Amino acid sequence: MKLTKKWTMAAAICAAGFCGAANAGPMTWTDTVTLLPAPLVTAFTPNAVFTYTHTIEGFNTATDSVNNFTLTFNLFDDQDRESEYAVAGSLLGAWEINHFGSLTVAVAALWGDFYVGGSTLVVNGQRTVSEPGTLALLGAALLGFGLLRRRRTSI
Repeated sequence: MKLTKKWTMAAAICAAGFCGAANAGPMTWTDTVTLLPAPLVTAFTPNAVFTYTHTIEGFNTATDSVNNFTLTFNLFDDQDRESEYAVAGSLLGAWEINHFGSLTVAVAALWGDFYVGGSTLVVNGQRTVSEPGTLALLGAALLGFGLLRRRRTSI
């Protein structure tokens, strides 16, 4: 009988060790959009705003969450004016990534014209794992083993 107790205890410790491995971990996702040919964005014209979408491969909206993100643009000029100004960005970016797994970007020319070569999106976040469910399953199994053992000794 003592040998069975030792094996049951060893199995419980091993199972608890495996359950402890299921935890959340930091993740980084990167998406690069290259626009070829690069569209020309010109202020005060119908093409003053250019919009496109970054789709983040491997991002799961059910299990992943965004801590922060960086969006780097590749804009270049044709050197036809002395000064040119642009605004680029995304409204509610982290919310959009968390809910849709993508980011819609708008680039607008305020003065002058320039080419949009693309952009790179780097998202830092967490991947979560349903650890409480695993531990509850382990606890139910150990309880079942204990009841089964108690029932065997009673009979």
